[in-house]
Amino acid sequence: MAAKRAYGGFRARMPIAATTTITANELICINVAGYIVTAADTAGYIIAGIADETVDNIKGSNGALFVWCWVGCIVAVDLDVSITEAYRGRAVYISDGSTVKASGDVLAGKMAFLDLITNDFGLVVLSANPLADLSALLLDQTTPQTVINGAPIFGEGIVLPKTSGKGIKVDSAAPTFGFADIIGDQFSKNTGATKPTLAAYNGVVKAWQFGNGDEAYMSFHIPHDYVPGTDIHLHIHWSQNAAGATGGTVDFRYTAIYAKGWNQAAGSAFTATPKTALFSSININDGGSGLNQYQQHLTEIIISAATATAALLDRDDFEPDGVIELTLEMVATNLTGTPSLPFIHFVDLHYQTNGVSGTKSREPDFYV
Repeated sequence: MAAKRAYGGFRARMPIAATTTITANELICINVAGYIVTAADTAGYIIAGIADETVDNIKGSNGALFVWCWVGCIVAVDLDVSITEAYRGRAVYISDGSTVKASGDVLAGKMAFLDLITNDFGLVVLSANPLADLSALLLDQTTPQTVINGAPIFGEGIVLPKTSGKGIKVDSAAPTFGFADIIGDQFSKNTGATKPTLAAYNGVVKAWQFGNGDEAYMSFHIPHDYVPGTDIHLHIHWSQNAAGATGGTVDFRYTAIYAKGWNQAAGSAFTATPKTALFSSININDGGSGLNQYQQHLTEIIISAATATAALLDRDDFEPDGVIELTLEMVATNLTGTPSLPFIHFVDLHYQTNGVSGTKSREPDFYV
């Protein structure tokens, strides 16, 4: 029979070895290079678990594809003729992808139950201990893993690498870090001639209304779950409250400076020349609900890049405890029909989060 998961364990996603096909419900091992292969009695292999799907990497390189598997579980397996009643509760070893035997080079685990009379099969508790030594392998691949530290997860909680760029990702088909918001201080900081007006928006509800040239001043703190080297997006929530709008856009301009924290020799001085760019919303006559009175619109622009420009901050400078000072100007409203002046409800920054509460260290280097 094919091997089969009987109980327990946790799912993990692991990289497959080159020119290898993994079949669902077969025992799998990690080879000496750190990649998944069908279980075999081969020196240097370590039991990984049992495959939860079939993946064909026969034409691929090491790690080109990944396979979901079950780790640290109890599996039903075939028994080699070397297994006797005496092996109940004892260590058994890998023979192939569905069979265990009395001795060999690759420990499978311990025999929990065996039936040598009717079905000639056994239940084996797969060894979890080897996985404790493989946490770096499973979590430090170029393509992110959903594997969590082997044995320690059961008694000591989840343990993740402390290094930069590691963490929890989303989307098993195309893993990536998710997004979160950096909430900035809002508009009341401006007390000058370009201050927006706190005006009636809907009944007794008031909001900040912007005329041409009005500005908001905001400060943003880079949080400790920011993924280093990723871009930051300026995100504007706005609307208008008249029923007669027929279309058009709103023009905005941001001006931004950035500095690292902790009084570092390099990077803790704010940007000498502010970065600035003019950008526009989409036309609110978008064929959807954009012309509705009180309709919330979102306008977003990336404010960073791999290399700094006149308009963009250098994303490689961003790190926890850095600060972005930003001025947002509503340059001109080009809305048509009989709209109101735009109301800006919120301005925030979108950033990619590692999904972890923070860094190991509270100060630079944050990742040691």
